[in-house]
Amino acid sequence: MDRSEEYRTWIDLADTDYRSAEFLTGMIPVPGEIICFHCQQSAEKYLKAFLVFQGIPFEKTHNLTALLKECILVDTEFEILKVPCARLNVYGVEIRYPTNLSIDTPDIDLAIKDAQAVKTTILKKIGA
Repeated sequence: MDRSEEYRTWIDLADTDYRSAEFLTGMIPVPGEIICFHCQQSAEKYLKAFLVFQGIPFEKTHNLTALLKECILVDTEFEILKVPCARLNVYGVEIRYPTNLSIDTPDIDLAIKDAQAVKTTILKKIGA
């Protein structure tokens, strides 16, 4: 798979996670943990798409902070995503196991907003 095809695949996967998170908000009861997980997954895949687009290799990781650091080395404008990525980071792996995380509607809304911020920034940077 060439680089242009690979980064588009990452974008498609990220879009699917993002749309899934939005769709799940309509369920009753709202599956907050799953929504937040999809938001984190979406952000992770958008960041990876940007890195592939730039031809920058990255380690296999779910850590948004680590991925974002690589993006910031290319473009300092990515600094604006530090807080959204830090908030979403907790929903990556930890939420998939029994934890004491308590997720309510404001958390869900903020996770979707944070994922949207990552999405918007990445799509703007790659011209998609």
